[in-house]
Amino acid sequence: MALSRFSLLFLRRALNVRISGAQWQKIRLTNIVKKRFYSTEVAPNVSACGLDLLITNLTQERSVKEAEISTVTSVEGLRKVCAKLEGPISGEISVRILTRFAELANESVSIQKAAAYLKKGLLAEMNRSLKNNELNMNSTLEAMCALVILELTEESVFETLVDVLKQQFSTNVFSVSVSPLVRLAALVSSKKIRLPEDLFYQVREWLQLKASEITEPKDIVSVIVCWSKSDNWFNIFVEKAKSCISSMSSNELIGMMSSLANSSSRPPYVLRLICNAFEQRKKDLAVDQLMLLAQSAAKLRFMDNRLRQIIADGTFANISRFTKWSQINTVVNSMTKLHIGNLRTWNAIAAWINNNQMNAALVELSYAVHWCAIAGKGDLIQEASVFLCEKLTSSKIDSPKTWLSAVYALATCDRLSPELAQTVLQPAFVANVLGGLSGFRKLMTVTTIAQMQYFLKGILNKAYQGPSVDILDLMQFPSTTLNDMAFKLRYGKNEEGNARYFHSLLHKFVPVNSHAFPPALTEDGIFVNAVIKLDVRGDRFVPLSHFEETKVPRLAVIYLSWKDRTLPCTDDDKSTLMGPPLLNIRLLKARGFIPVLFSQEDFDSNSSLKHQFTRIKTKLEEASDDKGNR
Repeated sequence: MALSRFSLLFLRRALNVRISGAQWQKIRLTNIVKKRFYSTEVAPNVSACGLDLLITNLTQERSVKEAEISTVTSVEGLRKVCAKLEGPISGEISVRILTRFAELANESVSIQKAAAYLKKGLLAEMNRSLKNNELNMNSTLEAMCALVILELTEESVFETLVDVLKQQFSTNVFSVSVSPLVRLAALVSSKKIRLPEDLFYQVREWLQLKASEITEPKDIVSVIVCWSKSDNWFNIFVEKAKSCISSMSSNELIGMMSSLANSSSRPPYVLRLICNAFEQRKKDLAVDQLMLLAQSAAKLRFMDNRLRQIIADGTFANISRFTKWSQINTVVNSMTKLHIGNLRTWNAIAAWINNNQMNAALVELSYAVHWCAIAGKGDLIQEASVFLCEKLTSSKIDSPKTWLSAVYALATCDRLSPELAQTVLQPAFVANVLGGLSGFRKLMTVTTIAQMQYFLKGILNKAYQGPSVDILDLMQFPSTTLNDMAFKLRYGKNEEGNARYFHSLLHKFVPVNSHAFPPALTEDGIFVNAVIKLDVRGDRFVPLSHFEETKVPRLAVIYLSWKDRTLPCTDDDKSTLMGPPLLNIRLLKARGFIPVLFSQEDFDSNSSLKHQFTRIKTKLEEASDDKGNR
């Protein structure tokens, strides 16, 4: 009993001393925390021991840090938060800072600012922390993704994380969820980052092992991004995508389109399902969504009428929200490549360009005018094209290719000055712009210069006596080879068959080399399918031997490719000529020809041979009777 009473008394006295010590220690520890950390708010607890209080402070300090990092809304704001941190920074806080910088730096300028700030010293401290702190595998993957986005993969901290990930693959791989690794694989692929070969194969094998668990739409899209389309696995995930397309969000649908475009893959069934989903959703797209969708469709050359109408309607609806020339140029380029002719949308685009021309850099304005001209909408941007002509007269574009494109666009818009036209005929410019080109690319550039030459000589200044170009001299090919190249360049593999069928019909009706000049590239850089004279009164074709003395119009027969026209999206749309054939027609008329246009629609496969010959005869007679008024 005595021993028991003594023990109880001893414990009571010891407890009294401990409580008194804790009260004194509370003051001392609070002062330490104030000096060390930027957040010192703690809940008062007179009964807490000193170590418990320290734990409370440390825990709350970390949560406050994470809260500030998570809620800051700009790169500059995050820099200010980081400036208040006092080391050492923990591994988890390092990961949170990197991922938040990556989330906020969503534009190239912001990425550069964030990367520059981190390189000043914070990365080095993070590197030390990440070497000495054990991260879970998800955090490692998050940090690596952030460094890829911030373009910091050449820094030592990325190498540190690569080593950490290798180690984790051998110990913790089954603890990680699929999404973070899928995201890293997609980012590394899209940014063309080379991982160490052994790590690359580890990632690849793990994704194959976990394929059955990759079911989220965003993960399926990401795998499609990072997988080679030549790999059988690509098709596995395309098939997976089919089953979940209807449940995808707009961002996921657009992401899938972008993935397919980047891998140059056009699975028809998947693309149709994507169009179905967009059509059923009837939801307005934001500007960024619209731009990516239009870009992807153009890259895929996906001409589905529903999708093209969605892009046209989305552009019209969003035109007041466009704030950058890069946005308008992305849409103009895409609409032209998709052969969208919706006049309401083009009028809205043209109004934006004309109203904002003064705020554009020379290259930006040149780009916009070029693609409007190619689309055959030069008449809608007369103000902008006049302004561009004035700017080019007093300025220079460093790239010869861009300069030639600008000059060509102004000619197509009928706003080219003689002074600018002469610049592309100077020997030094010709040599410069053709440098390194060969084959079809060289021929395309040479024909463009030749067209500008006749635009100058035949339209702008008939007295011009300056430098000139000759297609045969520049190409150094026999005329037969050149004509064959021009034919293939004009129609491509997809339409060679249709064009040759038209030639066979025409030549049966108007014998080639006796009554019609064969298909050839003219000295003005225009491919003409035939040159014919039709004596309507005599009801006969004029033999080539009597061409000069027979005073009837020369007919330049042109077989149009599908690329020469806009393609209607709806029944209310009308097909119109694109810019290049419009310019060719003008140049041919300036040479004294009457252009006669044919297309595949004139030769329906269900129509009889007699009907097809009658169609040719009727069009040639109408053109001859009109004497160039058509």
